Amino acid sequence: MLKSLLDEFAGSRRAPRPRLKHWLGAGRSLILKKRPRGRPTAGRERGPSPTEGRPSINTYRNLGLGLLLLTTSTIAACSAKSGEGEEGAEPQELTVSVTVENRNFQDMNIFVIRGSSRVRLGMVASMSTQTFRMRSEMMRSTQVRLVADPIGVFETYESEILRIEPGDQIKWTLSASLTNSAIFVF
Repeated sequence: MLKSLLDEFAGSRRAPRPRLKHWLGAGRSLILKKRPRGRPTAGRERGPSPTEGRPSINTYRNLGLGLLLLTTSTIAACSAKSGEGEEGAEPQELTVSVTVENRNFQDMNIFVIRGSSRVRLGMVASMSTQTFRMRSEMMRSTQVRLVADPIGVFETYESEILRIEPGDQIKWTLSASLTNSAIFVF
């Protein structure tokens, strides 16, 4: 039925409106494509329209909005990162650096015990050296202990009480036998 309606529309200049409305129902409409006017020249087809093959204006608008969003988010991310580095960085004299040389065959988690709280500094792989920084809020107490906790083993090693001040450096050498480890504060 739709094909006969379309054929009828293509044959005449004006569509039979009452039949379309009756077929579509009240309040609905059918969008039909108009036939191009004029005849093609003899032996040649009509050439492409000037806008054929070009992206629509909505494509350019969406591309522009996407680029604007990408640029804005990149600028926001970079500015937050640079601001964090300037304000969040503590001067070296307010921190304590802890260098751990692990000569043990086990990877070690390193902790700081201050009062009754235990704070993880990081992990040192077997036969490697790692440097950590203790933040100033960890040094409210000047007496701390360092703990080496081998991964996968129930045994831990705790250093003696260390008296530290901001700007100190701690060098801790963990030997194959943890009881023979050495610690220096300078």
